[in-house]
Amino acid sequence: MHKPTQHIMNPTASPPALRPLTRSNYHQHPGVGSTLIKAANAMTSRMLWQRYLKPDRPPFVPNEGMRQGSLVDCLITEPAQYKDRYIIQPDDLPKRPTAKQLSTGQSSKPGTKARAEWEDAQLREKEWQAFLCSVGDREVISSEWERKAFRTVDALKGSIETATVIKHFETQRNAGTLTGQQQPFQWLDKQYGWFKYMPDIETEDFLYDLKKTKSADAKLSQWQALQLGYDIQIAHYLEGSKARTGWAPTVCGFIFYEWPATEGEIPDVCIRPCEDDFITYGKDRRHKALAKLQKTIGIMSQPTYGGPDPMDLASCGVVPIGLPDALSKDQITQQLKYDSPVLY
Repeated sequence: MHKPTQHIMNPTASPPALRPLTRSNYHQHPGVGSTLIKAANAMTSRMLWQRYLKPDRPPFVPNEGMRQGSLVDCLITEPAQYKDRYIIQPDDLPKRPTAKQLSTGQSSKPGTKARAEWEDAQLREKEWQAFLCSVGDREVISSEWERKAFRTVDALKGSIETATVIKHFETQRNAGTLTGQQQPFQWLDKQYGWFKYMPDIETEDFLYDLKKTKSADAKLSQWQALQLGYDIQIAHYLEGSKARTGWAPTVCGFIFYEWPATEGEIPDVCIRPCEDDFITYGKDRRHKALAKLQKTIGIMSQPTYGGPDPMDLASCGVVPIGLPDALSKDQITQQLKYDSPVLY
């Protein structure tokens, strides 16, 4: 687990101390990434402060869905790093004993049930310690997860639409001409300070982000992408790409894939390039979210904070209820049929 990051939103600040920026220290880096910007768009200032900015907040711990997504990302973008990043928990490894099982029964007489259970717990813990010694910095996953991940990768490479992009990406990766391959980058913005981004698939021609989803139905993608701030994310990535290379890719978008519910299930996938109006909408929402984020850091970090002026709530990023310009009435009516998000 990482210590809470103290984000930099000061254009006159010195470069962050974590150099060079790598995938392993990306979440510790104090630059502002797309996750924080999306959170600023969706949350109240108080919740944003509590979950993402407060110095003594709990460390970030990725959930199961995030870990599954990272596993597939690795197999697509950095397959050579797979064995260095992951280790399979043996199927025959016994269930690890609890602290109570390791202590209860130690003083019991030999031959009793309590003593036998204590001895069994010691043997199981010994096996676990031997396994953990071999783990190192790698993430432990089950053999079931590995099989499902490879099945997902097969689906991505087996679909005509997604395979075309992935094959082009792999060709450039093998030739050593990639712009980005889950390689993070930091840059200084004159208005807001230090930013960072880490694209999944980026070449001179296109930029795509891999997204694990409950349903890869293309018809549901547009609303859910807006609901989860993917327009903000792609706008941020394009800014990072321009800062890194001096230009932005011609095409950008998302590759959605499902995680198999069972090992025999064939996961669905789809690819969705972003249209100009989607990107423009994301740029606008990103700018507003950054203004709110900067204001939140400035106000909430003050020890004498007493709340914003009730007649000037806009200065703290409070947005009145209205209809997004990018959505038509028909689209909103259609979306009312769906009660909950289908994407992660």
